[in-house]
Amino acid sequence: MTTSAQYRALTADFGGVVSTSFHGALRGFCIREGLAPDALERVFSLDGGAKGLLTDLECGAMTQQQVVGHLAPLLGVDPDRLLERILADLDLEHVVADAIGQLRRNGIRVAVLSNSSGAGLYDPYRPYDLPARFDVVVLSHEVGLRKPEPAIFS
Repeated sequence: MTTSAQYRALTADFGGVVSTSFHGALRGFCIREGLAPDALERVFSLDGGAKGLLTDLECGAMTQQQVVGHLAPLLGVDPDRLLERILADLDLEHVVADAIGQLRRNGIRVAVLSNSSGAGLYDPYRPYDLPARFDVVVLSHEVGLRKPEPAIFS
């Protein structure tokens, strides 16, 4: 049985879909800094560590500067350009970007939805020119919600 559907829109995640792996970027940072490869993920998951910092950053409840002020001492790293260093390994997934471009040319509306790196001096999305690639851009810190909260999808 063959069925066909007429799709009108697509929502894509940024980290690990439109870009390369977010968790891979975290591991790459840790290795470059001489830390255990999972050091950041462990710190983000520990009570008394940075648990909640990432969520607060993504929801816009804390600024980048506030998070860096807490995170750098926990990791024992230089705070200078910390978020930029953490996300340095992110790159565009060109195959996905090309497919999204083709969908748009075929009349499909496309959106990108991302648990963001918050507001501050560092804009990790600037190299990707998301407004030019997508019809709708939803960044968690701008709407005060993060995935997987159902309301961010509406």
